[in-house]
Amino acid sequence: MKIESVLSLLFVIALIFKKLHLPGSNIIFVTLLFSVATVYFIFAFYLFCDKTIQQHNILFSIISGILLSIAPLAILFEIMNWNNANKYILFGLPITIVIFILSFFLKSKAPIHLKTYYQNMLLRSGVLALLQLLFAFF
Repeated sequence: MKIESVLSLLFVIALIFKKLHLPGSNIIFVTLLFSVATVYFIFAFYLFCDKTIQQHNILFSIISGILLSIAPLAILFEIMNWNNANKYILFGLPITIVIFILSFFLKSKAPIHLKTYYQNMLLRSGVLALLQLLFAFF
């Protein structure tokens, strides 16, 4: 989750740049959120694991990574005021909420060594869902 922490910090900095109308904020947003979506789409099986790849549900990681990669793109379209941003939000938000609910139920039934994995998945999907809601309505 180190890379996600760094990307979150860059996201906040880019958001401050955007609100202050400083040049370069749009390029930072596009690069940053497209990179997050690409990392989730391609490297989800590795990024979502706790310590080693064998300690988690690889199929759930791959599927949720592919589906969670829609959320940063929805946020990007909404921030940049591009066409069809609402369609991305309407498609990405329910998927993110379903992944959040699945992670919650799987966490309660998971063995001890998978609790951290599902806790991290709850955190990721919850934050992405809240960001989508935030940018959809404000």
